[in-house]
Amino acid sequence: DTQRAEYRPLVLVADADPACRQQLDEMLAPFARIEMVQTGRAVLESSRRERFDLILVSHWLPDMSGAELLAGLRPLEGQVAAPVVMMVAARDAGQVTQLVAAGMSDYVMKPFDTDVVADRLRSLLQRQRPVVLVADDDPLICEIFKTKLRQRGVDVSVANSGMQALDMAKRLRPHAI
Repeated sequence: DTQRAEYRPLVLVADADPACRQQLDEMLAPFARIEMVQTGRAVLESSRRERFDLILVSHWLPDMSGAELLAGLRPLEGQVAAPVVMMVAARDAGQVTQLVAAGMSDYVMKPFDTDVVADRLRSLLQRQRPVVLVADDDPLICEIFKTKLRQRGVDVSVANSGMQALDMAKRLRPHAI
């Protein structure tokens, strides 16, 4: 009797306030894997190293603003961008339109109700489709995998050689290969 492992989305959380990070960790832990950072630079470094399903970040970090961070998070051509949700203080609410134009997916106002935010993030994560890279030199095998995976709501990219798969994996950063 084998159990199928349940996929737990990976969320990058960035906030300079330790109490806020702790609150977010407790809120997200029941349904996500979490990586915590404190600065915009750490967000950029982590997002280049790992494919996150969601990035939850404070609008003001010690080393950069939300707009600067969004500019740094723009994906390279062919990469899949993780949705970015910003935590915005009420005093900064007037900047929401500019942040959306810069690439923000959604926002929550600080201070926030953890139950409401958890429900919103869970909903965003459920709408995310996993990305799988199928690599095989046999076109029939690729087509079978592509068809079966797409029937299950998975975004599929196909590579016809090992070199092409390596190049695509760097750009796409798929959930699975």
